[in-house]
This record gives sequence, C-alpha cells and structure tokens, in this order.
Amino acid sequence: MNFAGPNSISFGRVPQQQPVTVSVPAGSFVMIGNPYPTTATVRGADVVYTYTPGSGYAATTSLPAGQGAWVYSAGGGEIRIGTP
Repeated sequence: MNFAGPNSISFGRVPQQQPVTVSVPAGSFVMIGNPYPTTATVRGADVVYTYTPGSGYAATTSLPAGQGAWVYSAGGGEIRIGTP
C-alpha cells in the first residue's frame, strides 16, 4: 500500500493460521508488524529490517510477537507475514 501522507492500517484479531499479505510498491519502504502472539515468518520483498537500540538495523526473515520491521522492495511485490 502506498499513502500520500502518514497513515496506518489496523487489523482485528488475526487467526494464527491465516497469513497476512501486504503489497509493496517498487522502490519503497513499508513498515509492517507481527499481529500474532508468537514469532512470524516474513517472506517476499527484497529486504526486511528490524531495529534494535544499540545494535541498529539488521536483515531478518522472522519477527517476534508484536515486533515491527521496515520492508524495502527494489522491484515491488508482496510480502507475507505468517506463522510457520
């Protein structure tokens, strides 16, 4: 999703077995979050970054419960957030 200005999207309670798919436009950054009570896998897009104070940004393929991440996609596409 691409917004002209600051915005947010809220999901209600997401069943743990149901993945969430987000479209990422080419050449953009999108902030995502893990809506599940357990660690979720992140697949798709080019690079997913998490931030840890003191350590900075690091690429990842999973997000702990409630954690957010920046997604960068050079070519555009979809990312899928789900549980293993």
